[in-house]
Amino acid sequence: MKYKLVPYSNGDYSLGNKLAICYVVNSLDFVSDCYKVDITESLEGVSIELGVKIKSGLLIEDRNFIANSIKQYLMNYFDGVSNVTTHITQD
Repeated sequence: MKYKLVPYSNGDYSLGNKLAICYVVNSLDFVSDCYKVDITESLEGVSIELGVKIKSGLLIEDRNFIANSIKQYLMNYFDGVSNVTTHITQD
């Protein structure tokens, strides 16, 4: 079952939606922190932009794989997500 991110009547997304996204991302083994979540909506769907700190010991060279993994995870978890942009830093 997919979950839906629901905006307020003015189109802004609540802190609860942003916390839900961080909760999901933080559940991934290689993530140490999710922060600075921005959610926007367009005709194509919902776009998510977020910062993610990966655990030390992981190669920062793997950031494309990590970013794609996070993108696919969020797109499978939340209904209507069309794009995810992940900014990765190392813990």
